[in-house]
Amino acid sequence: TSRSRILPEDLPRDIRQTNPQDIAAGSVVTEALPLSEAVERLEKEMILKALEKASGVLGEAAKQLGITRRVLAYKMESLGIKGKNGTKL
Repeated sequence: TSRSRILPEDLPRDIRQTNPQDIAAGSVVTEALPLSEAVERLEKEMILKALEKASGVLGEAAKQLGITRRVLAYKMESLGIKGKNGTKL
């Protein structure tokens, strides 16, 4: 159909089931930051949440984030995020 509106049923199920407060919680920047620092903080927060949701399984966390496992590992290393059991990637 060609509608001019996107309805909730048009979205993937995992997005429909996401609580908007979960997305916004802790993501609001309350201080003036350089854009690069704000982006870095948000990336780190999103990666940590995805890892928690995926029980530390990188492949699953990467899938949730819409990136490859290799990109996730690179971002984790550059952001100083350790792997399972605190191991370096």
